[in-house]
Amino acid sequence: MTHPIIKDNRYFSLATCVDNEVWIAPICYVYDEAYNAFYFYSNKNAKHSKHISINPQVAITIFDSTASSDDASGLQIKATVSEVKVYELPAIMDVYFEKSFPDEIERKKWERPIEAFTNLAPHRFYKLTPSHAYINDVDENMIDYRKEVTL
Repeated sequence: MTHPIIKDNRYFSLATCVDNEVWIAPICYVYDEAYNAFYFYSNKNAKHSKHISINPQVAITIFDSTASSDDASGLQIKATVSEVKVYELPAIMDVYFEKSFPDEIERKKWERPIEAFTNLAPHRFYKLTPSHAYINDVDENMIDYRKEVTL
């Protein structure tokens, strides 16, 4: 079962780093429970995409920024990102657009052909595979700590 934080949100913050230059970007995602993978697409010339091409080790966090302090919770995930291979694109694009836009009329507005993500096109799909996931928690003294969880 997908963790509620993943299910209830659409964006994560993606942190990348190359040569001590750190970067963080808000990214719209979908989660594929069958493969324990997050999918997103982005401009291949964006700073985070360039970082990923050099260093695929990343961190993400997912949280509800509108939650009260009593209800606040968030996931912190260490992961590896790779560009989706062309032969994988049709299936991943189907998952991405169906989950992002359950309404068929809205989906048709946002869907793009496979050519929009290959060759000289500016965008690429990426697959983020978690290696470790943590959730923040609070002890009886109201001190935050993190504990490892399974997604």
